[in-house]
Amino acid sequence: MSVMSDATRIRMVARTALVQIDTLVDEGLRDAALEALIDHAEALAVAPFARVRRDPFPHLCRLRDVLEGLVGLTSERLVRTLDDLIASTVRVS
Repeated sequence: MSVMSDATRIRMVARTALVQIDTLVDEGLRDAALEALIDHAEALAVAPFARVRRDPFPHLCRLRDVLEGLVGLTSERLVRTLDDLIASTVRVS
């Protein structure tokens, strides 16, 4: 059982993606994928999913899709975390 709530983990992975954007660019993130990452990560970073019944699932999946094709430790770590969050979101639904 995780001490951290899924809502907190969602915000953390989104903020990590934004903070690590330079590294992700070095790992191959470009153009439309870069814009998509920013859009979905910002939506996840600021959304109060724990307090309001907003569904983070579409943003989690799209953010994962953007990161999946990259090659590097940062993107791999983020994809693993997103996989866990997506699985958790599916179990709750």
